[in-house]
Amino acid sequence: NLLKVHFAKPDYSGIVLVLGGDLISGNLHEELIDTDEASPLVQTYEIAQIIANGVKFLSDEFPQVSVYCVAGNHGRTTRKPRTKFYAQFNLDWMAYKMIGDYTKNLGNVKLWAPNSRDLNFEVSGHRYRLTHGDQFRGGDGIIGPIGPVARGDYKKRVTASLMPGAPEAYDTMIYGHFHQYITLPRFIGNGSVKGYDEFAMSCNFPWEPPQQALWTVHPKHGHTWHMPVLCDPNYSAHKIRELK
Repeated sequence: NLLKVHFAKPDYSGIVLVLGGDLISGNLHEELIDTDEASPLVQTYEIAQIIANGVKFLSDEFPQVSVYCVAGNHGRTTRKPRTKFYAQFNLDWMAYKMIGDYTKNLGNVKLWAPNSRDLNFEVSGHRYRLTHGDQFRGGDGIIGPIGPVARGDYKKRVTASLMPGAPEAYDTMIYGHFHQYITLPRFIGNGSVKGYDEFAMSCNFPWEPPQQALWTVHPKHGHTWHMPVLCDPNYSAHKIRELK
């Protein structure tokens, strides 16, 4: 709706769907068992169906649909994070493979779900590095995750530049994990679908509505529009409070 109704005479060569992990709640924290609606395996099965239906919808609306996926930390099946076979011990990866199977007969859909932690891809000449973001640690007071993310982004860029031929060099990093929507020239942080919760409040994280990042990429001008997708239909930025 944002891309086709609110823009005058839109002409898109395709759309990119970025799945940055944490599709499920999982068993990362013991207390999640108290509030999760289903077990991790059921969550994986159901979210794969939901997203596959979304991909099918996009395939009817756009000439080409590219889906890029990396695993998060909530879907992992081990107590501690792994470095060996990182994605293959994660239920996010299983969901991606199921989505790929559900949509394999759609001729204009391509899905990438590598075994690696990060994924590089290109859109209209703009180079991206997709990572979940749980590698970035160490807060910086009131500026929140920007400090750790900026340090992590810098380290990734240095490592990429030192590789022969710099095949993994990129222009913009995309991450999630922190549930805060941030758009900067060097990196884009996605919001969350679940919104604010008890954990965020206990850590005194700033409140923000459930939202997802959406932007357009031009072959010449690069990023041209950033517009968050608000996921709560009842949300209002200016609610009127009645005093009783």
